[in-house]
Amino acid sequence: SRGIANVLKDLLGIVKEPRNGDWTPVIKSAAHLLHFNIAGWQVAKLLRQIQTESGGREVITNHWDSNAKAGHPSQGLLQFVPSTFYTWAVGKYRDINKGFDQILAAINALNHGGEGGWGNIGNGHGWANGGRLTSLDFGAVADNPEHDEFVINPYNGSSLALMNEAWSTMSSHHPEWRMPINTGFNQQVLALMQSAVEKLDSIDIHPIVDVATVAKASNQYNAQNLSIMKGGQ
Repeated sequence: SRGIANVLKDLLGIVKEPRNGDWTPVIKSAAHLLHFNIAGWQVAKLLRQIQTESGGREVITNHWDSNAKAGHPSQGLLQFVPSTFYTWAVGKYRDINKGFDQILAAINALNHGGEGGWGNIGNGHGWANGGRLTSLDFGAVADNPEHDEFVINPYNGSSLALMNEAWSTMSSHHPEWRMPINTGFNQQVLALMQSAVEKLDSIDIHPIVDVATVAKASNQYNAQNLSIMKGGQ
């Protein structure tokens, strides 16, 4: 039944099910369907991404992240948000709960620079966590209509305004990140400042003058003046 079906699929060049939990044949089959000669490192990146996103499970929905709170949870093998999945889905393969369909959509997206391109996956993070670029790379920006995205160049004068706008967006979606004035962190900072002021107040900055030393210097000065006066007579 299922074994025979897999053999027939192999003969046809289509493999939709993992072998003993290994998605490698499925990835290669999806690439073949797209007429894409996938490299070994790209297969490895997709395998790591699958492990990061779902642990290899096809039917799984994220109910706890910001996407879920916004009403469009990420789903499936590669945890696509539905709108992103359907943007990159290929032909009739549009079932978000099918790993083969998700892999097809993923390869299609990555080959067109979507989701940050091949350089942005398989690094132990999800699709939309962003990252730091240190060399030339290509990728689609703002390909998720449900999220604004910010491209910030820290060497450009516009970065401060963009960072401020990005922070406003972040804090509106993550109220827990806002820091009220009475947080423990602020209290610690205030306590440290108060301690520093008290230590400064305890330092006696007035000069300490030894009376004997002053008297000795004064006597020497007076003796010199007296000697001069006598010599002058």
